[in-house]
Amino acid sequence: MKEKFIDLLEKWTDKYVNSMTPDQLRDHVADEVFTTMLNIRKYGDDQEAIEEMIDWGGEDLFNEVSS
Repeated sequence: MKEKFIDLLEKWTDKYVNSMTPDQLRDHVADEVFTTMLNIRKYGDDQEAIEEMIDWGGEDLFNEVSS
């Protein structure tokens, strides 16, 4: 049963993502990244979220938005 669900999920994800416009995809990714960082902070602390932000976007990007 688990494998059938995984197959279904993969097919659904492919169709869902490929049906999105670039703007929809960008908005969706932005929402998910924001939520992910909040969850890291929720289950950790600010420093863990900051480290993850730097890992994902690089130190230059972090310094640009934090100054």
